[in-house]
Amino acid sequence: MIRPVSFLSTILLIFFVSIALTAQQKPSGKAYAKWFSYISPGELTNIVEYEDKLVLESISELSDDKRPNLDTVYIIKRIDEKFLVIEKKSRKGFGLMERTANIANGYIEINAPLEAESISALEEKLKAGVPDWKNLESRRFYTEERFNALKKAPGLNEITREDLITSMAWREPLGALLKACVDDNPDRGRYKIYRYMEAYRNKKLIELGYNPYKIVAYNFEEMFSGDEEVIKLLTEEVTFD
Repeated sequence: MIRPVSFLSTILLIFFVSIALTAQQKPSGKAYAKWFSYISPGELTNIVEYEDKLVLESISELSDDKRPNLDTVYIIKRIDEKFLVIEKKSRKGFGLMERTANIANGYIEINAPLEAESISALEEKLKAGVPDWKNLESRRFYTEERFNALKKAPGLNEITREDLITSMAWREPLGALLKACVDDNPDRGRYKIYRYMEAYRNKKLIELGYNPYKIVAYNFEEMFSGDEEVIKLLTEEVTFD
């Protein structure tokens, strides 16, 4: 069953465990881009891009303390326009971050799929090829204008039947990737699969004009009680037969 649980896989946070709980001093230098997203309902995050670093800021809309928590990721090498070698001083090794931009739709897509003890080892992994299913872990960060519009968009309590069905039609775009992920990671918990499906659903809902992270009360099974097609989508077991 697909439940409205929080999607916590901000990709840089996966690689670096979590955002620091104590604020650090902001770095000097001119920021050339800032992008915004949600970690979960009520939990905002953004990335400030500098030439040599990425600064992650998170803030809770649910807390009276509006000071952001900060963490810094350093850009060690730019392999090309898409791939960056990144490092966090408190963690051993390096990560390979893939950053792609969709300027027309107001967002960037970030993925940090690879880790290694050295830069050369990362580059060898990149030459060998990144499994396609790693794209399941990507996360979108939006321009300030697009994000402000997202915050004002209707929540899931206002979703239409047609849009809910569209957002849950994951089999064609994700089926092969999810199966490859399961095959490559037989010991990985199935909650990961549901999390990837939820991430896809949330991206689709944003494209349809909703804010799936808006704090509202809703229950899809109650909202669409008696609708066999919708209830089946909500409750059917995930299989790849």
